[in-house]
Amino acid sequence: MELKNIESAISPDRGGVALVMDDEEMMRKTLERILPPMGFAVTAVSDGEEALSHTRKMLASGDQLDLAILDLTIPGGMGGV
Repeated sequence: MELKNIESAISPDRGGVALVMDDEEMMRKTLERILPPMGFAVTAVSDGEEALSHTRKMLASGDQLDLAILDLTIPGGMGGV
């Protein structure tokens, strides 16, 4: 996504389903507060395994994931890379 399109991607008119994956609880809680006013239903998980499990369940049920915010490095676990 080009930088100029970021505002339209997270505008309140767009919304959708968001997945947040971060090992830091403060980051998860912050994004759980920030994203709903932008129209997103948020699921927050603490590592890559949980993110994959959640994503697989969504795909199996035909649900769509509109936004994923992933921590790239999770010490001792699977990160977003």
